Amino acid sequence: MNNFLKMTIINMFRYKFKNIIYTIVISLTIMLLGISFSFAHTTNKVIDDNLNSLNSEVVYRIFRLDYEYSDTHLDLNKYIEIIKQYPSIENVHVLSLNKKTVTMDILVDDYRNVNKIIQIFSVKDNYTVIRYENSIINTDMIKTIKIIGVFSLLIIIILNFISITINIKSSIDDRQTEIALFKAMGYNHKHLFTLIYIESSVLTLISYFVAIFLIVKSLNKFVNPFIVRTFSNTLLSIQLYIDLNALLGILFILITITLLASLCSIKQIKKISPSELLKS
Repeated sequence: MNNFLKMTIINMFRYKFKNIIYTIVISLTIMLLGISFSFAHTTNKVIDDNLNSLNSEVVYRIFRLDYEYSDTHLDLNKYIEIIKQYPSIENVHVLSLNKKTVTMDILVDDYRNVNKIIQIFSVKDNYTVIRYENSIINTDMIKTIKIIGVFSLLIIIILNFISITINIKSSIDDRQTEIALFKAMGYNHKHLFTLIYIESSVLTLISYFVAIFLIVKSLNKFVNPFIVRTFSNTLLSIQLYIDLNALLGILFILITITLLASLCSIKQIKKISPSELLKS
């Protein structure tokens, strides 16, 4: 392993200019990966948390329910307990009570279940459902935004995989004579794969740390200010951020795709014969 590390360092300096270009390109693709990862996380978790929050100015998982009863005496506590037995209903708050009608605020456990509960009461006699105008949201739009977030993340992951694969292929093409010499010296395909993987991992790791700086700067200087200017006072007025879990997730993705890209190089390595030395 020490010999492989030494050869990795030597090759990094030997192909210094090419490795600098590679680091810049991969850093940019990792930056896009970080931004798309942040966007996917925000749209799939933070938006839901915000919409389900009771601390915001607008509560999106609440609606008003009027019940016209015919009983001369309504056992309110018992009636509330009956209402709470419906699925997804978290709480019932009585707003007013008179001889014929009880008006309540119904709090649902999740904003995505509000329409389902409303449909249940809409078909019942003596019930009138009233939506608070500012609490009505387009759940289909939210779903579409989430899909876009996940889809963009997958596209950027594929872009990173292609970039790393192209670099490994180019590196092997440039070093066919060197690889042929290694084979002549007794190195097998496993040794050569290890060498390629270590070199690619080191360069990718360097690019990763450069990308962290680019991600933080781009989110603070460009992406979040753009979101504020474009989507202020809307549900999409969110702030993208990158935390430790996200950074570890990105690192895991990079390790995985670097391994897969290196595995794809084995077929190319196998085609190189020690006879290449006779051509040089």
